[in-house]
Amino acid sequence: PIVLLTCIGLLGCIAVPETRPNPVLGSVPKFSGINKVCIPVPPDSSFAGEQYPGSGREVAQAVSASLSRIGIQSSLIDGGQDNEFSNCSERGGDLILRIQILHYEDRATGWNGKPDRIEVRLTASNPEIREQQRATVFEAFSNSTASAFVEWGNAKPHELLSKNLDSVIQRLIYGD
Repeated sequence: PIVLLTCIGLLGCIAVPETRPNPVLGSVPKFSGINKVCIPVPPDSSFAGEQYPGSGREVAQAVSASLSRIGIQSSLIDGGQDNEFSNCSERGGDLILRIQILHYEDRATGWNGKPDRIEVRLTASNPEIREQQRATVFEAFSNSTASAFVEWGNAKPHELLSKNLDSVIQRLIYGD
């Protein structure tokens, strides 16, 4: 009984994501020779007047974890996007991956039937030739039905940036 309750308790804090694929657009068909990506930490998000302190860093860390899973090192850059190109070059970065949080909706629990949702624009840029860019939008939301039965705790929207993001980032950097 204790093992069963522990398993149920652990499942209660996970998000069950669904995603929508979006096209990758850009001025170059792909990037090559990418060993390290710099990620400027985006500003924290808000939704319906609710502020989410730390959400920008959490999203950047989720993107960094995705890069790690596909075998690419990353470095987070604090302080906005003012000096991102020089900061990236100083860190030995081959690519800058900017994150713009378009939507960040934390619905506290799956019981209310309204899904958590996150939408981010990912823009990859060559730090040496700034005009070389590729971009896409990644949207994920919690599965309302599964969340009502599984998500009893408060999984945060950045947790929806799961392994589904890995293939999106691979397409963004390496092409289709």
